[in-house]
Amino acid sequence: MRNTILIIFAVILTGFSNLSIEKATVNYSVNIKNGDTLYLNEIYNKIKYKKYFDDDLYPKIDDNWLHKFDNIDNNINDLFIYFNSICLNRGMGYWRIEPKHKYQSNTISLPLYAFKAKEIPKKFKKVVEKYPNRDWSKVTFYNHSKADKFQNFYYKLISNNVVRDKLIQLAIGILEEQVSDYPKDFKERILAELTKLKSFTNKVETLDSLIDTRDLRNYWEGFIYRRYKLNHISPLTIRSYLDLAINRINLIEPSENMIYLNININDKINYCENYKSKFLINNNNKIQLDSFMVLKKIIRSEYSNPDEYLIQGYKENGEFIEYKIDG
Repeated sequence: MRNTILIIFAVILTGFSNLSIEKATVNYSVNIKNGDTLYLNEIYNKIKYKKYFDDDLYPKIDDNWLHKFDNIDNNINDLFIYFNSICLNRGMGYWRIEPKHKYQSNTISLPLYAFKAKEIPKKFKKVVEKYPNRDWSKVTFYNHSKADKFQNFYYKLISNNVVRDKLIQLAIGILEEQVSDYPKDFKERILAELTKLKSFTNKVETLDSLIDTRDLRNYWEGFIYRRYKLNHISPLTIRSYLDLAINRINLIEPSENMIYLNININDKINYCENYKSKFLINNNNKIQLDSFMVLKKIIRSEYSNPDEYLIQGYKENGEFIEYKIDG
C-alpha cells in the first residue's frame, strides 16, 4: 500500500518563513479550475531545455577566421546546430552541466541527428514514390553527407589556434550568460566542475593511451583527453582556457534570492524549484517541500471551501507523497 503523507500546513505555521522572489529564470502562469489537475510534465517538457544559438545564425557571423574552413558540405553554423542538438538530446542546461543519457554514459548524440535534410534524399525518393499515401511529413530524413564530413571539419576548427581561441571565447560567453541568468547554485556547480577539470589536466599525459574515455569521471574529462590525444592540444593550453573561464565566472554575482522555475497557480500559489530546493509560496509564506520529491501533479479540489490544492509526487525510493494546502 502506498504510504500517503498528508501535511496540513495550517497546523505548522511555525515552520514557515517569509520569502520574496527577487527573480525567476523561468516564469509560468496557469489557471486550474475546480476539480481539474495540472500535470507538471506538460510544463517541464516546454521549458526543460533550450537552444543557445539561432539555427539561422550562419552567415551572420562576420568573423573571417570562423569562416576559415567553410566548404561545400560544412560551415561554422553546423557547429552551433550540433551544440544545440547536444543540449536538447542530452539535457544540458541549468539542471545538468554535463551531457548524459540514461542508456549511455559519458557520450553525446551523433552529428547525424543534428542535421536534418531539407528535402527527401535521392536514395529514399523511390520508396516515397512507391507509397504515395503515406504521410512522409512525419518522417525525419537526415543529411548523411554533412554528418559524415562534420568530424573532419570540427577537427580543423579546434586544431587551429586562432579559431579555437575564438570558439573558447564564445563558449565562456555562454557560461557567463547562464551564470547571470540562473540561480547562484549554478555558478557554484560550474566553478566546482571547472576546478576538477583543471586538476584532471595535470594527469592527462600519464593516462594509458588505450583508455576508454567513457570510463573517466564524466564526459568533460573524456573531451579534454581527446583534445590532447587527437588534436594535440597541450594540457597547459587547456588549463589556460579553464583558468580564463574560472576568472571570468568568479566576477559574476547572481542574485541570492533568484530561483529557476516559478509556476504561478491561479494567482494564489507559487510553486518554486531550484536544483536542490522545492517550495511553495502561499500568502507570502514559504512552505518547504521534500527536496528529492519528483512532483507529478497539482489538483484543485472540486467542492472544498476555501480553495484546497493537493500537490502529489514521489520520493526517490518510489514512496508516494502528498501535500495539502489552502489557496
